[in-house]
Amino acid sequence: MIHNIIYKFYPEVVSINGLFDAYDKDGNKIKIDEEKVKKEIEKLKNEIEYQFLRKKEYPSIENQLDILYHEGFDSWKKKIKEIKDKYPKSE
Repeated sequence: MIHNIIYKFYPEVVSINGLFDAYDKDGNKIKIDEEKVKKEIEKLKNEIEYQFLRKKEYPSIENQLDILYHEGFDSWKKKIKEIKDKYPKSE
């Protein structure tokens, strides 16, 4: 993931050794702003984390269909909204 972020922010980079040792096509070392890369990693982690937490807590599709059938759409919507509110999307 780190390398993909470096390539995204530094298109002149053609190779990376280790975590932050990046080089251009002529073998020149490119100065990488490690804090910028770490902030992007944190942002991506937060974007993924809420999805994982929601998915873990959502009822199975079978149970959701059962809720819809026995309790109605509003009840299903309320249960799903509670989970979405508990784990909001990161901004």
